[in-house]
Amino acid sequence: MFGGLASGIEPALSLKGGRMIAVKRRWIMARGMLLVLIAVALTTGLRGENRKEETVRPVKLADKPELLYGIYGNGLEKPVGVALDERGYVYVADAGSHQIKVFSPGGRPVMAFGKPGTEPGQLNYPYGLAFTPEGELLVSDPANERVSIYSRKGHFLKTLVSGGNDLGLIRPGGLTVKGDVIYISDLWGHQIVVVDGQGKLVRRIGRPGSGGGELRYPQSVAIDDQGRLWVADAGNNRIQVFDKEGNFLFMIGGENSPVSFGLLRGIAIDNLQRVLIADSINSTIRVFDPEGKELFSFGGYGEEETQFIYPIGLAVGEDGKIYVADRGNQRVQVWGYRR
Repeated sequence: MFGGLASGIEPALSLKGGRMIAVKRRWIMARGMLLVLIAVALTTGLRGENRKEETVRPVKLADKPELLYGIYGNGLEKPVGVALDERGYVYVADAGSHQIKVFSPGGRPVMAFGKPGTEPGQLNYPYGLAFTPEGELLVSDPANERVSIYSRKGHFLKTLVSGGNDLGLIRPGGLTVKGDVIYISDLWGHQIVVVDGQGKLVRRIGRPGSGGGELRYPQSVAIDDQGRLWVADAGNNRIQVFDKEGNFLFMIGGENSPVSFGLLRGIAIDNLQRVLIADSINSTIRVFDPEGKELFSFGGYGEEETQFIYPIGLAVGEDGKIYVADRGNQRVQVWGYRR
C-alpha cells in the first residue's frame, strides 16, 4: 500500500558494510515514522468527519428556513404550481406560457412541454401538479375542465377526468396524491373530489357554504402523515382540516378568529409535519404546527431574493427543501436549511 510513498527514500544499494547497515537502520526508522504519520492523519481525518456529523443539529419546529437558491429561465412567465419527481427534478406549471417547465435538482432548465389549446394533451392555464406512485405527472387544467396525465418526459398519456362526467367536477385546481387515491380541489364546485387512479369517484368532501366543513373556492390540498386532509379554503379565508373519511375536524382562521389571511393559495406539509401556506396577497409563507398553531412566516412583498410577489404553489422535497412558485417574480424560490 505504501510502496509508492516510500520509493523516494530507498537506501543506495552501492553502500557496503557498516555504512550500509546504518543507512538501512535509518531507512527502517524513516519508514516506520512515515507509517505512523499516515496512520495519525487517517485517524484524525476520520475523527474529524465523525465530529462534523455529530454537530449537525436537527431542524426544530420553530426553525425558520433560509433561501438556498432561485430557479429562473426556461421562459418562465407565471409559475403557479410546482411538484418534484422521485429524482428531485422540478416541474413547474407555467400559466403564462400554457406549459410545464422542467428543471434539474440544481435549477438548470431541462425541457418544456405542452402548448395552448383545448385538444387532448394541450393546456389552458395549467394550475396544480402532483406525481402518482408510478411516477406519472397529474396536471390540473381548470380552463379546460380536466385533469390530464403525462409521463415524466412530457408525453401525454390520457385524460383522467374531464368536464361533463358524472363526478360533478367543474374547475379542478390543487392536487395531492395519497397511495392510489387522488384529491382534487374543485374551484367552482366548492368541494374536494376524491378519485382513484382510473378517475372513478371515491367520495366528495365539503359542500358550498361558510360553516364548518363547507367550502368556497378551495384552492389547494395536502395530506399529513395522519391521513388528515388540509384545504386552503380561500373564499372563507381559512384553512379547514378533515379526517380520512372526509369528516370536518377543525379550522384555522375565518370569522372571529385571531388568525387572518390575505388570500390563500398553495398549501404543503413538510418533513416535520409543519403546514406551509402561501398567503398570496401578503406575499408571505405562513407556517403552522400540526395542531394549527402559527409558528412563523417568511418572505414579504418585493423583488429581492428573499421576497415574493403573489406566491401560489408550494412543494416539499424528500430532503426537506421548500419550493415556492413566486408568480409575480417569474421564478421558483428554494428554501431550506444549510447543514
